[in-house]
Amino acid sequence: MSNISDSREIREQSDMAELHIRQTYHQGILPPPEQLEKYALAHPDAVKTILEMVSRQLQIDFEIQKSQQERFAFVERSNFDLANKRVDMSGRYARQGQ
Repeated sequence: MSNISDSREIREQSDMAELHIRQTYHQGILPPPEQLEKYALAHPDAVKTILEMVSRQLQIDFEIQKSQQERFAFVERSNFDLANKRVDMSGRYARQGQ
């Protein structure tokens, strides 16, 4: 009988030693709705503040992307102009026999 009680004690100890980990992953500029509710409970204006911050961040991201596209377009135009000049010069040299 002592073997049974010993095994039960071991089983109870192993149950207590189990550790459950729950991990969540969220991707996006806004927190998940459950978290927004918690912010609203903690501070009434928190959700409004978060939405304003998100709006400002989106505007900043848009401006950065727009300036990068404009810079890329300028570089592409410059490279295109240089390529045209090279073609013109090579044609001119060919006509001159060089």
